[in-house]
Amino acid sequence: MSITKEQTPAILSGEPTPLVSTAAIDDQELASSKLVESNRAGWNKVIDEYLVEWGMDPAALEDEDFHPPSLRMIDLACAIALYLRDQGEAPPMRVVPDGNGGISFEFRDGDLFASLNVHPDESIEILVFEDCQLRERRRLL
Repeated sequence: MSITKEQTPAILSGEPTPLVSTAAIDDQELASSKLVESNRAGWNKVIDEYLVEWGMDPAALEDEDFHPPSLRMIDLACAIALYLRDQGEAPPMRVVPDGNGGISFEFRDGDLFASLNVHPDESIEILVFEDCQLRERRRLL
């Protein structure tokens, strides 16, 4: 006995048709959800593995002519990181002390590179470069 196409809902070629239509999440939403989770995990890593570690012993970053960020700077950088994480922004490719007591978050997207700088006077600015040329410099706070 052979089973014909009309006797079974399973089709091995052509466009698949769901047997039951649901209002569940679609592929686009699932991909978006995974991206949000990935971004959040990236920010958590920046906060936990860098900023919190620096806050435990800022003097460990001290070196000749290199001034580590103060606890106040680290707290401010943590607040910024938490805000950007909660807004769903992509995490930085790196976070670094700038050597003058500030902290920089560095982002890259193709030919664009951005640096979000938290300065010791608590001012914040963003620098955006395209193909290594400064395209925008803006003080945010």
